[in-house]
Amino acid sequence: MFDRLRRRFALPPHVAWPALIVVLLLMSVGVSIAAVIAANSDGGAKPVDEYYAKAADYDRLAVAQRTSDALGWTLGAASAPGPLAGLREAVLVVRDRAGKPVDGLAGTLSVNRADENENKDETVPLAHVPVAAAGAGRYTTSFPFDGAGVYVFALDAARGQERFLTTARVAVR
Repeated sequence: MFDRLRRRFALPPHVAWPALIVVLLLMSVGVSIAAVIAANSDGGAKPVDEYYAKAADYDRLAVAQRTSDALGWTLGAASAPGPLAGLREAVLVVRDRAGKPVDGLAGTLSVNRADENENKDETVPLAHVPVAAAGAGRYTTSFPFDGAGVYVFALDAARGQERFLTTARVAVR
């Protein structure tokens, strides 16, 4: 029985070998198309705005980051509903190496969605919350909110000669 089926569906060699080559070539084309689709599924490559200026400034920023890391300060970040529609409130708590609140910082907070281009961030000034209102070391600011997701908060704040640079990822609902 199997012999009869094999003879019935057998392809002659002059058809089978070219068919095999065509199938392998089509598979290669299919895999290439799938790779292009996967590479562009998140919007594709994103150019960096002012890349030369950022690259030229890298050494200075790297030194500032190492100095900031040596401070041993930590950032606690959260998000709360904002005062107006389309805004959210970023609530930040900065603590020193011993866990004590750090007061007197002035600076900015850059906010952008983690799944978007870093060049589209919104930079907003920090506002210190008075100790009597919410406790020491608290800072707040409002930022444009365009939907739930993971946001990257990049803090650049200073107190006297001390500069604190850090980032935090915050899930916002």
